[in-house]
Formats: sequence, structure tokens, C-alpha cells
Amino acid sequence: MRNTKDMGDAVRPKPPDVQIAVQNFGPVAKADIELRPLTVFVGESNTGKTYLAALIYALHRTFHLPLKNGDMAGARSNFGNPEAFEDELKRCFNIDSVSELIRFTAKSRCEEMKVTLEGSEAGQTCYAFRLRAAKLGIAVESSINLPPQWELKVAASLDERSRAYFLPAGRRGLLQAHETGAATVKANGFSTDFLQQLVGNHDTDNGRSDKLHGIANLLETEVLRGKIEVKHAVAEGYPEFLYRPDETARALRMSQSSSMVSELAPLVLFLRGIVRPGDLLIIEEPEAHLHPGAQAAVALTLARLVRVGVRVIVTTHSYWFLQQIGNIIRQGEVYRHKDSAPTSASGLLKEEVGTWWFHRDKPVEEIPFDRIDGIEPRDFGDVSETLYNRSVDLQEQLAEITGERREIE
Repeated sequence: MRNTKDMGDAVRPKPPDVQIAVQNFGPVAKADIELRPLTVFVGESNTGKTYLAALIYALHRTFHLPLKNGDMAGARSNFGNPEAFEDELKRCFNIDSVSELIRFTAKSRCEEMKVTLEGSEAGQTCYAFRLRAAKLGIAVESSINLPPQWELKVAASLDERSRAYFLPAGRRGLLQAHETGAATVKANGFSTDFLQQLVGNHDTDNGRSDKLHGIANLLETEVLRGKIEVKHAVAEGYPEFLYRPDETARALRMSQSSSMVSELAPLVLFLRGIVRPGDLLIIEEPEAHLHPGAQAAVALTLARLVRVGVRVIVTTHSYWFLQQIGNIIRQGEVYRHKDSAPTSASGLLKEEVGTWWFHRDKPVEEIPFDRIDGIEPRDFGDVSETLYNRSVDLQEQLAEITGERREIE
């Protein structure tokens, strides 16, 4: 566990804008993503949301994106040795060769994959990394050219190196496997990292961030209606994670708790003792097993994280989650038009949020915020219209059969 002061009030230089582009990467035909303080991936299953999120995780772990903190030597070393990124890709995706990631969902055979990372500030490229992978070989190139005045600002920063954390889907199953003493999951690197970080950093009082600790408390109060507790092992065994419902003396094991509790417990614990302002937190499907009201509350939790300096990436399938994100942006725009900064967690400016739509065999598209529609992928509307039309048709059939007719609204 890092022993560091809460850096929420430290003055940080604005990091370079980060652009990540891929071609023929896993299920993704093409994507050109600009990372924002809150980045949202939405779309059908098996369209590459997790693949791209895991790629960003691997890039961050290799190059310490967005290169805004103190350990510039490590960042420069990895840019000069781009094989470090290849090794991280293999670890994260549990593969023997990067060429295994060349697009495998195309109707026609793909022979080459491209990954590009660029950071820029005021139109000037600060760093760049490019990887081209074919079945027979890999080519990489990299450069780093941070402006001197920017590096001076970095050196003066109170931050330590930014870290990335990945909370995978199926958190409940991972926790229960840990609880029963099952073997550590080794399906991919980020799932293994998740368990190691959760188990190895369970001392919630060591080096905590007061702001993030407060956000964790709000999540317990507003959504879980109870406390997540850690029972330390007597010897070198695993700690036990417990849930104590409000006004209840008995604490429950995760296997005895609701799926909502076991899905959100890791987020609470990460916010209490692991994540710091300046870090990157990636969460797959934060809405999993949650009632729509709780989904909206979790979206607000993520806005609070952004407001205190945590960069957040999420994948989602939830209409309710996106509706709340739309309202959070509307609130931010209200602040903007009142000439006041959105210091409240209830509001983010529209340029602080990027929502990207994944769909089969087509390039990833950005979903622009609309004051009326908010953030709504087109296929969400298609599903809603299809269900409505089917409902009307069946109501009419039932009316004819039963003779009971009433006006269909």
C-alpha cells in the first residue's frame, strides 16, 4: 500500500491530450479514441469494449499515461524499449504472441493490426508509440518529446507515478472464488491483478485519500445501505470481506450477501485504500446486478471520482446509467451558463465526458451529447421501438380475441 497524503488539492499540470487508435484489434475493426476524464464504452456484446479497455490498461501500465507525474525516467525507459508493451499485452490477454490479437471477427481475413498512442499539448506531439503486428512479425516505433517547461512543471508536482486499476466483469465470482480459497484466476492479467490488489491492499487505513474515502462512504450509505468490512487473517491466510447491513449486528460473508453487494464491495475497497487522485480506474459494467435507481447512483459516484481527479473508463449496457450520465452533463452545462465552475459532483462539462459506440464490423463512433436526447446509442432506440411496436400489435390481437378494447396510449 502506498503511504501518501491526499493529493486532491495539489496543483497539477494539465496532462497532454491522449489519443488511442487501433485497426483490426481483436473484435474491433477501427477505433480512434480520445481519453477524457470520464470515458464510456457502450454497445453490443462481443464488439470489443473489453478488448479496448484492456489495451488502455496495458498502455497505461507500460507508459504511465498520461505521463503527468514524477517518474519520467521509467516512462522514458519504456518508450525507448517498446518491447515492454508487447510483454504487457501478452500478460493482460494471456497470449503467446501479439499476432493473436489480429482481428478475428472479420468476414474477410485480416493480415495486420495497428495500435497507435499519441499525446499532444497545444498542437505539439509530446510522445508517440506505434505498433504494427502481422502474422509473421511485429514492428514498433516510439518517440518522446515533452516540452521543457512542461517537464519542469512535472518535476515540481507533488504526485507520484499514476497507476491504473481494472475492475473486471464477474467481480462477484472472483470474490467468492477467493473466499472459498479457490486458485487465483489466471484467465488474463487484469483479473489476476484485481485479486492481488484487493487481497494485498486490504488495510483501509494506510495511506488513504480522505476524499476517496468519503466517496466510498457515500456509496455505502446511498446504495449498499451497509458497511463493507475487512476481517484480517490471523496468520498469512487471506483476509475475509464482510457486509454489515445498517442497524444489524451480524456481518455477512460475500457469499451470503446480495449480488449487488458483492459486485460493489470491490469498488468500495479500492476507493478506500488503493486508488488515488491522478490514477486511472477502469470498471467493466459497473451497473451489473443493480436496480435502475442504484445504477443511477453509481453513475453519480463516478462523476464524484472525476471531480476529485481520478480518470475513469467504464463499459456499460445500461440505458439507466447513460440517462444519468446525460443528466450529469446537463448539470455541468447549467453551471457553465451560470458562469460558475461545476465544483459539485452532480455536474461534469460535456468536454470532460467521451462516450463511444461499439458495433459489429463498423468503426467505433463517438456519441455526441445532445441537450434533449442526452447520450443515447441508436441501437437503444431501435430496441425500444421494436418492443413498443410488438406490444401494440399484441394488445390489438388480445382486444380482438377477448372483445375488450381500450385506447392504446
